[in-house]
Amino acid sequence: MVYVAGASATSAGMTTLPLTMGLLVANIASGQLASRLGRTKPLLLCTASLACVGFLLLALTLDVTSSQLDVSWRMFLLGVGMGPAIPLVPLTIQNAVPPPVIGAVTSLSTFFRQMGATMGLAVLGTVFAASLGMPGLPLGDGGARDGAALAHADPAALLALKSAFVHAVARVFWFAALFQGLALVAVLFLPDQRLRGRTGPPAAAD
Repeated sequence: MVYVAGASATSAGMTTLPLTMGLLVANIASGQLASRLGRTKPLLLCTASLACVGFLLLALTLDVTSSQLDVSWRMFLLGVGMGPAIPLVPLTIQNAVPPPVIGAVTSLSTFFRQMGATMGLAVLGTVFAASLGMPGLPLGDGGARDGAALAHADPAALLALKSAFVHAVARVFWFAALFQGLALVAVLFLPDQRLRGRTGPPAAAD
């Protein structure tokens, strides 16, 4: 948003608010739906597919003419797709193991989720840096801090800068969509179990 749409750093940061709102709304709603349905796999399948669509939309449809609104509604869609994984994945894991080991399994799943997030951030950051690698980009003295600093850049160089950023960000979203697709495949192999109550073992869905 800073280098392509010319937004300020504050305005660009506000673009991620729809993502946060989507995460929050979907997080709460998915927990309620899971309680009513008594199952988590259908919800995980639907929302993982929606997240994959969100990543693909961001990878395929953003260009140098995209506005803040164009990015925001796609971010909201992505948040709705990713949000349910926050409560439903731990719930699915807890539902699949005997009650005495729920604490140990939950801590182990949290560890692997944090490790995966760290590794994913490193990989996607590397993809972005490698894709952006264009020497001589017009970033101004010491690097432009906001879009206003690019106002007096040469138009041809400015267009090259915008195209480079769009290409780099699109490639990041392509890789994110690939990882999300792998997660969707993993969800397909999850056992479809009904949520157990306070007592009794989990029962397989009909």
